[in-house]
Amino acid sequence: MENDAPKFSLLEMIVGTMICLVIDFLAALGDLLSVGVFGFLIQALSWLVFTFWFTIKGVKATATLSKRFLIPIIVQILPIIPTITITFLATAYFENHPEKLGALQHNDISSFKK
Repeated sequence: MENDAPKFSLLEMIVGTMICLVIDFLAALGDLLSVGVFGFLIQALSWLVFTFWFTIKGVKATATLSKRFLIPIIVQILPIIPTITITFLATAYFENHPEKLGALQHNDISSFKK
């Protein structure tokens, strides 16, 4: 039986969001000062730290390579938007509410019955 408690507590989401906003601010500042190079580096390196944290917590919402690395990097192309914050909040939300993704409700193919 799986634990139905959310993976991310309210405190973790608040602290994580505050850290993400700081990272996004520093990335925006880095973008202004270096034509996008420093901002991209700040966000890419910080997302690796978040990915490590998600792995330790056993997060399933971003378990594939494309969801963990490629999507956040692609999202970073959007200017001005706090992309790390949005990506973190979306990951935490979908992990806490797996029924919203549907596919996370079914752990294996045998659970799909007509």
